[in-house]
Amino acid sequence: MAQDMTRLQVIENGEKSWSPFSPAEMQGRQDRLRARMEALGVDACLFTSYHNICYFSGFLYCAFGRRFGFIVDDEAATAVVPGIDGGQPWRRVHGTALTYRLAQGQLFPCGVGDPLPGRAQAEAARYRI
Repeated sequence: MAQDMTRLQVIENGEKSWSPFSPAEMQGRQDRLRARMEALGVDACLFTSYHNICYFSGFLYCAFGRRFGFIVDDEAATAVVPGIDGGQPWRRVHGTALTYRLAQGQLFPCGVGDPLPGRAQAEAARYRI
């Protein structure tokens, strides 16, 4: 049955939840990051720590041993999350969420490259991220 499951999916389950930070505050954080990325010639940033994921997305989570990530590029902000919380990440993140299947531990690296823009996606493939 696990082979039949979609490896990556967007689960928009419910409405966006309350956040301790306003949408304007969260958008400002991401916009300032994008300005710095542009100045440095960086196509995308991948955050994997609780601190940075929460700061840039507003999503605080309990990993339960699973990997979480948050990708910011010039157009989008995407959380890469394990399929243990249903639609909670999408409801709580300032951006969108891409959920990966838990059947194999190596699926997180596969999911990270998908939302990246061209050059960054090529680099992710090169480093097998």
